[in-house]
Amino acid sequence: ERADEKAHHTITSPDAIRLNCFTLHDAKSIAKTISDNIWLRAWKQGFTKLNEIKNTIHPWPSPSDSTRKIETTINRMRIGHTWLTHQYLMKKEDLPICTSCGIPLSIKHIVSECRVYETDKREPG
Repeated sequence: ERADEKAHHTITSPDAIRLNCFTLHDAKSIAKTISDNIWLRAWKQGFTKLNEIKNTIHPWPSPSDSTRKIETTINRMRIGHTWLTHQYLMKKEDLPICTSCGIPLSIKHIVSECRVYETDKREPG
């Protein structure tokens, strides 16, 4: 009985320390935020082709009807890893060279640098 009185006095005292209580949902949310922050820090310190062009851990927006295969193909093009530009590694051949420019063939070169495709890029459709 004395213990109960003492406990009651302790928790009702104005000097009692109040702890902030939170729900399981709050705990999961906090844990996810901390985990995402750790992941993002590690991502930004990495040196991969993907994190050179993507500065976030969140997925790129994509059409709702997109499949994983399509997403993978698009991401491989974004980082420049395609059969056209990397087959020489599998075939143990020399690095492919652009026949019109004489420089190493890359997706970046084809899409934004090669003069052969200049008119195709300017013309609609």
